[in-house]
Amino acid sequence: VILRDNQPPLDAEKIDSDRLKHVFLQPPGLGAFPPSRSTLLVGARGSGKTMLLRTARHNEDYVAIYGDLRKILNGVSADTGAGGLSFHQIHSSEEGYLQDKTAALLALWLAQESRDRGLALSPALLGKGMPSSVRSLMPNGGVMIDWLEEHLPTLEPGVFRRIPNLQFLDNLIDDLATKARAKYGKDLVLLLDRAEEVPFPCLIPALHLLDQNH
Repeated sequence: VILRDNQPPLDAEKIDSDRLKHVFLQPPGLGAFPPSRSTLLVGARGSGKTMLLRTARHNEDYVAIYGDLRKILNGVSADTGAGGLSFHQIHSSEEGYLQDKTAALLALWLAQESRDRGLALSPALLGKGMPSSVRSLMPNGGVMIDWLEEHLPTLEPGVFRRIPNLQFLDNLIDDLATKARAKYGKDLVLLLDRAEEVPFPCLIPALHLLDQNH
């Protein structure tokens, strides 16, 4: 009889969070994670990127928000019929609209996460960053996020701006970080996963978040 340890699944999605916190081993030579500045994490498929990020979200030294870009931006994938590394299915004239919709979906994700943590992200700030064509349809007040959850992913790219408003995303994150420090006394860390699985225009707003300037 050969006895084997109860090893965790190789797929990070198939291991529950409580067990992950106890079985994950920090890769040698990695150093502190997450680093003290914006970082792009690169590794081969199956090398442990998702498991590393999912573990980092449980670190109590900061307020960590983990997001799977493949799920957050599914509405853009549905619009284009394209996934990651598909460079010939999207015309250049469509890129700006898709980038703006990406920024709006990322903003919705931040609003959902802030609500779950009791950080009370301002609905007015969230609505202000949406295109005027979207604002004209949205209800005001506390039901705004519920409406966006239902409708935003399915809105046609053409209702968004040709020149995307990425500054709006910066302002929203800064507001969320301020609220996280006020409530918890900790810094905010965003952990975005699976960037390689979204249509390439989505990468512009995502990589914009690595900018150290703001």
